[in-house]
Amino acid sequence: MPTVNDLLDQIAFAIQQRPVSVSARYTVCWHEGRFKCLPYRTVPRDAGNFGTYSDDDLRQGLTVIQWNFLARKVALFFEQVKT
Repeated sequence: MPTVNDLLDQIAFAIQQRPVSVSARYTVCWHEGRFKCLPYRTVPRDAGNFGTYSDDDLRQGLTVIQWNFLARKVALFFEQVKT
């Protein structure tokens, strides 16, 4: 089982690989067995949502508070999936 830090690294990679969009907002989600960063309006309904961020936030880098929030949500999500 990967650690929370491993999962946050996967989220960072998904953010870097996000598709170009005219959308001003992106959602970090778990879909098809991996993290994705998708334009807000294209997120599938069955995806696990970990937060929506502005394009500016993603380009400049998330704050420590935002990363801590993501870490808590990821840990809770995977704890629930395990049980």
